[in-house]
Amino acid sequence: VRMASQIDIYKDMSTLSAQMVAAAHAHDWELLICLEKSVAALRNKLPRVDDNATLSPDELAIKRDLIQGILENDAAVRT
Repeated sequence: VRMASQIDIYKDMSTLSAQMVAAAHAHDWELLICLEKSVAALRNKLPRVDDNATLSPDELAIKRDLIQGILENDAAVRT
């Protein structure tokens, strides 16, 4: 997986995690489960070894922000 595509995967995961928050607020548990499976499928596409050395400083910042957003959305869903 190219690093640029890793960023794309994180972007997709971020979008889905935001949709998970909306589904949880709407008490749409079936949609939430479906979205959760989609996020897991994307996560499985990420390489096993995450080598940040090949990322530019801008890419690292984007990746960090996306992961932080995903974690915040995950916490919101759990709440």
